[in-house]
Amino acid sequence: MRRPILLLPVVLAAGLMLPGPASAGVSDPVDPAAPMGVASWGVNRLDLFAKGTDGTLKHKIYNGRWSGWESLGGSITSGPSAVSWGPGRLDVVARGVNGDVQHIGYFNGNWGVWGSLGGGIVGEPSITSWGDHHLDIYVRGTNNATYHKAYTGSWQASWTSIGGTASSSPAAVAWASGRMDVFVRGGGNSIYHRWFTGGKWSTAWENLGGTLSSAPAAFSWRSGHLDVYARNTSNGISHKGFSSGWSGWLSIGGTVATAPTVVDWGSSRVDVFARGIDQTLQHATYSGSWQGWRTETDAAPTLPVRQYSRTVAMQASPPSGALIGPIEYGYVDNIGRIVSGHQPDPANANSVQWTVISGNEAFTGPPGLVEQPDKRLQVNAMHTRGDVRARAQTTAGASTWTSWLNQGGGMASPVTVARQTDTNVILLAVDASGGLWYLRQSNVGGPYETWRSLGAIGLKDAPTVVTGQDGLQLFGVNTSGAVVTATLFPAGTVSAWTNLGSIGATNAPAAVVYPGYRMRVFAQAADGTIVTKMQDATLAWPAAWTVVGTQVAAGAPAAVLSPLSGKTEILMRGNDGNIYSTGETMQGSGVWREWVAVLQGSDIAATDPTVLTYNDGFGLRWAFLFRTPDQQSRLYTVDTVTAASATYASSDQKPLFRAQNLPAPPSA
Repeated sequence: MRRPILLLPVVLAAGLMLPGPASAGVSDPVDPAAPMGVASWGVNRLDLFAKGTDGTLKHKIYNGRWSGWESLGGSITSGPSAVSWGPGRLDVVARGVNGDVQHIGYFNGNWGVWGSLGGGIVGEPSITSWGDHHLDIYVRGTNNATYHKAYTGSWQASWTSIGGTASSSPAAVAWASGRMDVFVRGGGNSIYHRWFTGGKWSTAWENLGGTLSSAPAAFSWRSGHLDVYARNTSNGISHKGFSSGWSGWLSIGGTVATAPTVVDWGSSRVDVFARGIDQTLQHATYSGSWQGWRTETDAAPTLPVRQYSRTVAMQASPPSGALIGPIEYGYVDNIGRIVSGHQPDPANANSVQWTVISGNEAFTGPPGLVEQPDKRLQVNAMHTRGDVRARAQTTAGASTWTSWLNQGGGMASPVTVARQTDTNVILLAVDASGGLWYLRQSNVGGPYETWRSLGAIGLKDAPTVVTGQDGLQLFGVNTSGAVVTATLFPAGTVSAWTNLGSIGATNAPAAVVYPGYRMRVFAQAADGTIVTKMQDATLAWPAAWTVVGTQVAAGAPAAVLSPLSGKTEILMRGNDGNIYSTGETMQGSGVWREWVAVLQGSDIAATDPTVLTYNDGFGLRWAFLFRTPDQQSRLYTVDTVTAASATYASSDQKPLFRAQNLPAPPSA
């Protein structure tokens, strides 16, 4: 297992892919001729860096699944090198446009700014660490000597030569505090080695032999052990290891065009990568024995921006000294912007403050909202590259936000966000094959873990989630048009999936939970009508679906157990752009009123409705919201008194809706 403090992969060569699902997309092209860098801060976590064809630093992560590429800016002219000295800490270096060493760091979920460390170098720098707050960089100077600069709370002012005559960039690695090993290709195309221990350098460079055609790559997975890799003259990869002494050079095969890169994420797992002669990523693994080479792919289509995806809403916890909390909104508009809405007064819709929080990044919706233990709102949304990105308010209720955190994924659907029965946050998304994946926080408010598969069950989209007795109950639609359901337990296991019957469904179902954890599900059937079924007293599902009237829906239904009446209420968008409402005639009856169109004036719904329950300071309420064709938000609240503006009276026990226009969103 990788040690949590001493995390020392050093990589100076091209290409990286691990076994498992393919990457979600390469919207930002990388330079296939430049070596890559990789670092790991724990098992199942890899951060891969590459020089982009535009000269910026590109980054992707593996945390159970590969993310797509994101740009970290900068102006670099070489491949990068990366290292981690502990969980959540990364340092990356590359050669800048002036021949200097450029550095950027990642800490506490945020990337820093690029800075120059000076120097005049040839090729790629190499960075390593032997512990917290200690970094060492090695470079090949313009006189072909190897130079060193250290960080121990601050960077040394100048570079120090450790001599030698190199014909390649160096590779450096540390296996313990105060121990470093540096490798270069030198005379005769052999690999040369010098080491630092006991506060001083070895007296001379050691010739490790070999006839190599690339820079070396090196790593150490435990104290007293070294591994060096380089491309040989047959365009394969050769390896030499050290334990009690050096082994000979051994070919591990392959046909590659670049120097290798190598990483370990545990004492028995090694992954070696290089760019093939056709520019593909070539990958070999060692886990007790070599598994051979295979071609990996890191390309996939980007996701389209979903048009008129629904708005999400929730009531947050009260701020300090207050009795009721604000209402928070979020949606992705038709050009991929995430728009966040903060309503400090839940009784005053005009108090909503909108903020575009996506910058120039493009997303596809709907997003997910969740409150962290410190009461800060966190937004999780699917980037058009297929990765979940997350950012949180800097303080509770603020209009300023932290930097985006790439949660990875490589998915094909928007993300569903829920809170487990143990209060941990869960992210759910579907891959291109219909497989369901989830990402869980390690503890309440802690970092997220790695993506884990819940099975390839052919889902069309991310599931609807409600809270059951034993965990989260998932409802989805599969590629056969059937509604399926399963329980996701807090431990991360999932029950067997129950097929509730094929109805030709295409949109997400809705569900409500009654006392005793009995559940009712609603879905749009193939003919557009809304159908439902409910568990019996033993929590078994009946075979038949019941049709809820004859009104035809244009999208997914929404449902709520009214906090005012205790009756189940249903909403859906019709083909005419109106919102239609029905509900039970009596609590728990399962007998439904006729559908009634409820929009007022010239309102037209372009999105499916979202149901919100909240406390406005006068009592519990429920409401629904939607957006119009020009992205204006409408909120229809439900009261218990009559009003002249009501769509219909409450004498027949129907809800009484009041239309409210939320302030216009920002135009830029």
